[in-house]
Amino acid sequence: MYCCLSGWVDCAEYRGDYLEEHDYPWAQAKARELRRKYIRLVMDLAEWNMKHERGKDAMEQLLDLQEREPYAEEICRLMMRVYASMGDGQAILQLYSSFARTLLEDLGHQPEPETSRLFQELTAK
Repeated sequence: MYCCLSGWVDCAEYRGDYLEEHDYPWAQAKARELRRKYIRLVMDLAEWNMKHERGKDAMEQLLDLQEREPYAEEICRLMMRVYASMGDGQAILQLYSSFARTLLEDLGHQPEPETSRLFQELTAK
């Protein structure tokens, strides 16, 4: 459990999208909204952990999130920043290479310029 502004949150309790086991068209918009809120909450929590030198906790949260959203550039960028805060340049390289390969193989796309720029900045040091 983690403390946040809205109280205690146990991100491990997240079990999937709202009513995902049913095919209710009326629930799809609500499910998307709740998923976006969940992603934002976990990313905010990971950023808080990173800023408070709890990089390992942040990475646990982000790895779980990336498993659910493997093509999310924003998650990849935050993961690179967390690794940088931990001084782990090798992990940044592995993450970016794996992410770029996944995007190319699965979607035929390259990472966004913002993601590539961040990678270059973090590995140029």
